[in-house]
Formats: sequence, structure tokens, C-alpha cells
Amino acid sequence: MRKLIASLIFSDVENSNQTYIYSTGDKVKVKMPELDVCYKVQYTVNHDWTIIMHIISDNISHHNQITLVTHADTRRLHKVKSLLQYWKGPMSLAMFVLKNEINTAANELNIMMVKHSNVAVHFVINDDPDRLFYPTNMMRNIAINGSSTEYVFLCDVDFIPVNNADRLLEKYRTLLQSKKLLVIPAFESQISYIDDVALLSKETLRKRIHDIQIRQFHKRACLECHKATDFANWWQSEILYQVRYRYMFEPYVVMNKADVIHFQEYFVGRYYNKVSFFFALEHMHYTF
Repeated sequence: MRKLIASLIFSDVENSNQTYIYSTGDKVKVKMPELDVCYKVQYTVNHDWTIIMHIISDNISHHNQITLVTHADTRRLHKVKSLLQYWKGPMSLAMFVLKNEINTAANELNIMMVKHSNVAVHFVINDDPDRLFYPTNMMRNIAINGSSTEYVFLCDVDFIPVNNADRLLEKYRTLLQSKKLLVIPAFESQISYIDDVALLSKETLRKRIHDIQIRQFHKRACLECHKATDFANWWQSEILYQVRYRYMFEPYVVMNKADVIHFQEYFVGRYYNKVSFFFALEHMHYTF
């Protein structure tokens, strides 16, 4: 069953399991696939991982805070740095690291964390890069398990929360009981040089959307993925409102850690990894 699911997920991986012919002048060569994708997925899922929890430990005094949980590989260390610039609350970060990068990555992160004693870092060692996909949902589970507060903010590393989001979210903690989730509206920039996006007010954000500089996240790539957020209501509302789950919904949420279910780890690489999580929550009668 795992292999069937994997083959469906990765059916669109570019040229990954196709044999094709190409010409080099007067010679014709047959290009064989380097590795069968289904095998690679199965190898990733069943791999015996080396995991180092709390390679950098956090120092949290109040365990009723909200921890931002996220994951990355070493190519996205600059994204971690940007995230730390605006998120001042606790963070639990799972890092995917090549064996020969361990010391370098640890040194870079130690320097980065000098002013951030409330960040915990966990290493997942990639000891076979040619045969392993990025284990997306396993990374999420490690970051969640490595958090030490009562509430978690499930976020991706390339998102920047509004400035002081940790303080703004504090007032909603008591509402996050009995399978209730707080959905965080997500947007994406049309241009690469918006450095002040985390400082925008709701009014200025609306103007940027009107000027086509910012848009609802995944509006073109996957409209259904965030449509249930009900942005039309959000623009007008000053109070919380309940949204109705729609299939393919994959929001960024704050929730009680005790209510977080296990992310299914047979989802590796990209596609459907978060969708499966929220689909399960809907059928377990969680409230968004």
C-alpha cells in the first residue's frame, strides 16, 4: 500500500522514472533512469535515520507560550535567519543536514542563536543524498516533538509572520482547547524586494493587494488550498469567525500541542503532506 500511495504522489516528478533517447551529434544514446522513484520513496520512508534532538537546547521559562515549529535544510538557513528577525517567541527547528555539513551547520546555527535562547534545534542526518527524498512530514513531527510549550504554531520556514506575532497570538491561547485551531491567513509577494512585509498593517496590506504586489497564498497554484480561510470575511472582520473546511485546505495554524496528531510520514518530498493532516483533523471533528 505504501508503494501505491508513493507512486501517486510522485507521478509528476520531472523525468524521474522515464527512459528516453537523445542525440549527441552522430551518436544516439539511451538515457536510463538513475533511480526508480517508488523505490526512492520507499527507501526514504523505511530509512534508519540518525536524529539528534536538541543539538541546540532552548531556555523557556513559561511553558504556556506558543512555539513556532518548522523545518528546513541547510540551503534555507537564510530563511531561518529572516524568521528569527520577526518571530521573538519560542521556536523548534528540525534541520535536514548532510553528514559532511554537521559541524558547519552547527557552528552557523550557534552563531545565529546567540540572541535567541528560546530556540531548540534538532538534526536529521542525510547520510545517503542520492537515494533519499526530503522527509517532509517526519521533519514536522520532530519539530513538534522537540517543542516544550503547551501551544504550537505550525509554519513553513519560508513564511514570515507579522512583526510581534508571538505577542499578538498570546490572547487567543485560552480558546485553543477541545480540538480548536486558529487559522492564520497567508499571503505571497509578487515581487522579491518587499522587505517590510512583516511590518504591514491590515490597511497597507489591502493596498498592496490592490496594487497587485501581494496576493492570497497559492491563489494561482492551488486556490482550494487556502480558500476556506474566507479572505472576504477576514478583511471586514475584527473578531474571530469559524471557517468551513474544504477538501485540499492546508492552512498555517496555532493549536494546543495535545491536540496535534501525527503527520503521516509516508508523505515525503512535496505535495499533499499537509493536506492529509487537515483532512484527518476534519474527520476527527476539529474546529477551524
